[in-house]
Amino acid sequence: MITTVSIRLTIKALLFISLLASSGLAQAQDQEKYYDEEETERRHSVSFLISHSHVSQGLKGSESRWLILPSFGFDYNYKLSTMWSIGLHNDMIVESFKILKSDGETELERTRPFVSILTAGFKPGKHFTYQFGFGGEFAKEDDFFLTRLGIEYGWEISERMEIFSNLVYDLKWNNYNSYVIGLGVTRKL
Repeated sequence: MITTVSIRLTIKALLFISLLASSGLAQAQDQEKYYDEEETERRHSVSFLISHSHVSQGLKGSESRWLILPSFGFDYNYKLSTMWSIGLHNDMIVESFKILKSDGETELERTRPFVSILTAGFKPGKHFTYQFGFGGEFAKEDDFFLTRLGIEYGWEISERMEIFSNLVYDLKWNNYNSYVIGLGVTRKL
């Protein structure tokens, strides 16, 4: 039953991200007007965000239930062009928790897992950035390989500062999946 729920959530998350991506691609037609020469010189940026990680395969006692766990992140991005960037995104869940693995039988404890991911970002317009990346989740019990899909929406508040919200989906292969909703601030260097 958990496996079916996990598959449904994965499909829904991918459909949602695809829908948002297709709406943002329509903004790409006049992308030149969103960028000036001065902005392209600021290729480095660092971000800090606070977020909540949502885990559908969590355990409270022996009962399977959704867990909503506080987390924070620190990201570094390097802008390759006006539309493409690469980055190192790091998140940490600040609580320990138990999950039921994808096989539906194995319980696994996670002690404040740390996630580090190499990402590629695509920003076709002024606000939306779409992300894809690979990395790992590290905890004292075990390490997992993961794939991340995500979307960010940013609001520029000054020439060098931006506030953003994000939604990312982490697929931890053969273990468990989670999605993260966050709010952060970016400093362009």
